[in-house]
Amino acid sequence: MFDRILGPDGFRYAGLLLLTLLTAQSGVALFSRVRRLRSERRAEQQQAELFRERILFARTRRIDRGRELDTWSGWRKFEVARRTCECSGVFSIELVPHDGKPIPNFRPGQFLTLRVRVPGHPAPVVRCYSLSDAPTTDRYRITVKRIAPPSFSSDTLPGLVSSFLCDQAGEGTILDVNAPAGRFCLDAERRTPIVMIAGGVGITPFLSMLASLEQRGFDRDVRLFYGVSQPGLEVMGGSLERMAKAHPERFQLNLCYSRVSPEALPIRSSPVRYRAGRVDAKLLREQLPSNNFDFYICGPPGMLEQVTADLRGWGVPSDRIAYEAFGPDSVKKAATSASGAGAAAPAGGFQVTFAQAGRSCRWDSSTTTLLELAEREGVAIESNCRAGNCGTCWVAIKSGEVGYVHQPSQAPESGSCLTCVAVPTSDVVLDV
Repeated sequence: MFDRILGPDGFRYAGLLLLTLLTAQSGVALFSRVRRLRSERRAEQQQAELFRERILFARTRRIDRGRELDTWSGWRKFEVARRTCECSGVFSIELVPHDGKPIPNFRPGQFLTLRVRVPGHPAPVVRCYSLSDAPTTDRYRITVKRIAPPSFSSDTLPGLVSSFLCDQAGEGTILDVNAPAGRFCLDAERRTPIVMIAGGVGITPFLSMLASLEQRGFDRDVRLFYGVSQPGLEVMGGSLERMAKAHPERFQLNLCYSRVSPEALPIRSSPVRYRAGRVDAKLLREQLPSNNFDFYICGPPGMLEQVTADLRGWGVPSDRIAYEAFGPDSVKKAATSASGAGAAAPAGGFQVTFAQAGRSCRWDSSTTTLLELAEREGVAIESNCRAGNCGTCWVAIKSGEVGYVHQPSQAPESGSCLTCVAVPTSDVVLDV
């Protein structure tokens, strides 16, 4: 009957149409199945990632609890196990406990405080150096840049300890070491992508952070902008390039050379991005898709000041900008953002009294910190790091209030202050 109605050609076309419909129906069913499988696979991956994060979180909390219990107070004897030249004038120094007992963990980014007896100087000198490796149970590693020693004797000028550590502290040298400290650390509970901005030897705390992240399989996306003057001065540049090659989807390395023209940039077959010029806001805006990152900055005072200001101008919240100040110049650069700096002062400035010395003076803009004011007035306050790290310049406050040009690594208890980073926010009387 269908042959009479449709004819031979019509019947053939109807068959083709039916076959096409059946094929389309099969394709839709196949597509739906593939889509469902992808959705199930994605859900499984998300569950696996969530499970992994829970394990990492539990492990981190366990390490933190152990760290809180397993530490030491005061000075502990360590000895130099090995000294390695990383690049011109920069050395890594491995320290092992003299008593052979285990050492506590630390948070990547923290530093060690060393008390060093430098030949030719009657009193020990205290300095702080960033830890530059992932935590281990038997040794610490710091990385130190040799600074030319001053032309005259002083325990406060740079070069004394760095020159000794880089040139004289051979295997077996005994050093006094305080437990790891510092707040310039990775937050193990966050998963926000990270931008690390380093200049020169300011790379050292990032070396510890990156080594720890690599141990965890780079569970956070990281972009490092590392500035040096010219090729060959990158601290542990080989290790950084190896990480960039091994984890191209998670770790991006940008090397910036301030004294190299674009035509003279290195030509290498690697995922590393080489650039001429300094690390600045223009480069960051060009390379970052947004400002939705956690920013960590460590480097020379000028770079730290400029980049921090640029990030705030870009709308990055202050609580997502962390920086490390590691010297008196950094403190001076940070003074404009002092806690409490906006407090209204009387026309003549706040009154600062050094009780034991029997001296009283007015605070003004010619000094940066209370320590600097004391030195100007001839009041002796012991100090070393001058960046709020070592705690040497601690004094009690008899009355009044102070703020800080930046938060010290370990905030002193109420009723006292670290004068090397403190500024008055009212009339103040210090017990010194």
